[in-house]
Amino acid sequence: MMPRYKHIMYLTITIITLVYVTTSVLEVEYTETNNNVKVVAYYQTSGSNQLASNVVLYMFRSVYPSAPLYIHYDMDHPLSTLGVDLITFNDKNADKSNVSYGMYFSSVIAMETYIQRIKTAAGLQKNGWVLLLEDDVWVWTQIKQNDLKYDVTGTCKHPYSPEYSRIIKSHSPHHQVFRNASCYGAYGGHYINSSRILGLKDYHDLLTDLLLVTNGLVASDMLLSTIILVDGGTIGGNPGFYEFGSNTGPVFSNEDHGSVNILHEMKWLYFMKYLLY
Repeated sequence: MMPRYKHIMYLTITIITLVYVTTSVLEVEYTETNNNVKVVAYYQTSGSNQLASNVVLYMFRSVYPSAPLYIHYDMDHPLSTLGVDLITFNDKNADKSNVSYGMYFSSVIAMETYIQRIKTAAGLQKNGWVLLLEDDVWVWTQIKQNDLKYDVTGTCKHPYSPEYSRIIKSHSPHHQVFRNASCYGAYGGHYINSSRILGLKDYHDLLTDLLLVTNGLVASDMLLSTIILVDGGTIGGNPGFYEFGSNTGPVFSNEDHGSVNILHEMKWLYFMKYLLY
């Protein structure tokens, strides 16, 4: 069992962090946006960070009270089902996309299963956007319609490896799309165009090549970004997307700073499980 002094230390750090986040970093004027952006959230999680999970759900529901929500999680996760439209459980024996293991895939079947779940979520809001939630994603405000400029809207700061770029170029019938293959997104806090997701098809050979390039383990963000780019889609920044990162200061956005609508890398509550159990 963890010593009592560490419990106190962690609790103190949490309080200081949350005060800092709410009073210093997020000095933005909150205004309710009535821009009619249609959103459905897809949330894949596990039982590792129960408190963080419920905070993610609470913040999402506070901002999007009536938006559809699709959760996929391990069967032993005591997750709140507040306002959930669709729930599926992870079969640890059959599906290598086991969420406790991480959102990495070691077979074409596992990748196709994940893509199908994203498509199912997109079907709940066919003319809208799929918001990818994770345990460290806090939805702060609604996104504005004019900030949704790309099929994958969030950030575009992670470069593709030369091997990935070659795969995108070789599989894409849209030769002009290669100029958009300089970065990937499609991880927590990104909005993905539902129409683009629902239109995806004929990507089996692409998935096979991805396994070869990655030595048999493909991350979910690289997977979605790659198939969307090959389909002719685009990836770019959301000016309200902020992340906490040790290499870039307390917060950063890849675009000109705008009012915060998404906070990523909010892992402050992960260690609270040591206080609760």
